[in-house]
Amino acid sequence: MTLLTKIATNYFICAWVCMVVSSIFAISGLFMDSVYYPKWITTEVVVVFFVIFSVPFFLKKSISWRLVYKQICRFTNFIVFLEALFAIIQYTDLYTVNMGYSVGTFNNLAGLVACISISFPMGLVFLDEYGKVERILFYISKCADFFVLVLYGSRIGCVCMLFVFSLIFFRNIRYGKQIATIIGCLAFAFSACILKTQSTHGRLFIMERTVELIMKRLFFGCGSGGFTKEYMIEQAEYFVMHPDSKYVMLADNIHHPLNEFLLIATNFGVLGLLIVLVFCSVVFVYYRFHKTPYGREGCLILLMIILIALFSYPLSYPFTWLMLIISVVLIFSHVIKHIKNRTAFITLALGLWLSCFFMITPLRNELFFQLSWKNASESSQLEHFENMNQKYNALYQSGNYDYRFLYDYACEAFDKEQFGLALKLAKETESHVSDYELTLLIGDCYQSLDSLEDAIHCYEQAHYMCPSRLLPLYEMYNIYSGCNDTTNCWRLYAEISRKKIKVKNQVTDMILKDINQDIKRFYY
Repeated sequence: MTLLTKIATNYFICAWVCMVVSSIFAISGLFMDSVYYPKWITTEVVVVFFVIFSVPFFLKKSISWRLVYKQICRFTNFIVFLEALFAIIQYTDLYTVNMGYSVGTFNNLAGLVACISISFPMGLVFLDEYGKVERILFYISKCADFFVLVLYGSRIGCVCMLFVFSLIFFRNIRYGKQIATIIGCLAFAFSACILKTQSTHGRLFIMERTVELIMKRLFFGCGSGGFTKEYMIEQAEYFVMHPDSKYVMLADNIHHPLNEFLLIATNFGVLGLLIVLVFCSVVFVYYRFHKTPYGREGCLILLMIILIALFSYPLSYPFTWLMLIISVVLIFSHVIKHIKNRTAFITLALGLWLSCFFMITPLRNELFFQLSWKNASESSQLEHFENMNQKYNALYQSGNYDYRFLYDYACEAFDKEQFGLALKLAKETESHVSDYELTLLIGDCYQSLDSLEDAIHCYEQAHYMCPSRLLPLYEMYNIYSGCNDTTNCWRLYAEISRKKIKVKNQVTDMILKDINQDIKRFYY
């Protein structure tokens, strides 16, 4: 192997390691969301950087891609193992970090499950080549990954890993696939019917409302971001019609259907979903007729992504996209290695190069926006309205597409008692997302502007979005109490008093204490 070939080989290995590390471990308090934004932005920056400088290496025919992938597997498994260890340490309270995340280096369990589960098949193709020590370390890392999922109670992660493990274990047995499928179905049925049944019922409720939403715009969907814009309205309409539903205590503020395929169908209709299903089918059919060890591993990775996507939202994390790309490359590795046309490689390299080159400016602008937003948010509490508004208004042109920014801007304006501006921004946010907290904010703005009927309408909408919450009813009670409306006060008092409390805390205790004290003045 020549020196240039060694450099090219190590370049691609280094590039992959940097992308994986950034997609899993990137966290920063410099962003409004210390977990989500850093992972995406740093991963995109790393991808752009390495692709732009990789064009000469693409043309190096003597690169041993087998060696590259073997090293990629080793490093990926090691990195994921480190994440698993960190999650274990965090779970046992041996080490805690207050950075806004609570599950490993992710802000919720879905990210950790996606990271650990999807990487599970990586390296199996080289298992027979590993030495005794490396094989033992490989088994230890995979057992640690599974242990983390059990520790955190991830039913979906455990079932998916068990199913894929069964496929691997029974691969040389007649009817092995059928046996693995039966094991997977039994494990899924057990987890759904015996473990966390309330969670299962909640998922079914979300699925039912999402299907109803899809049926309204069956073919073309609600458009990009359609689910976040429409779902909570659909949920509120359901509880208006079914106030005594068994799902009242399970309903929550939802921004994802917990199923990537339902999300695609909601946003882009059946036609969009059909395109995705056709793509998946083509990939698996290609492997069916061009079986290779690498293709099989790619299929297992892709299968794991699909299984997790049926019950969670793995595509929200950059690590999943990296694994999706490598799975497709592995499946089509048979045809890729037989491409002899140098022009095809040059076209591919230049296409990637140009794509990444045009991404530099948007990435730079997004990075600047996120950092400036965090700075404006931190300083707003200590500044007068004029200074705060000047900073936020300067960011408005760049961030008016982001409902999170608009909502934060509206909250800051409300805190500064600029209720007209807060209402304007909140209504603009409402054009991007339907949300319980946002609806409460709009109601607060109307109440502060003495538009009491509009405020009551908003609080009623918020109440039907999440019927188990007490705050909307309490806000309506306060309005009627201020108007000395005895009838409605008694009605709301009775409703609040008999309502089951989903999560008892200081807020609920304060609400109950306050209305019990206030209602006394209506006794006579």
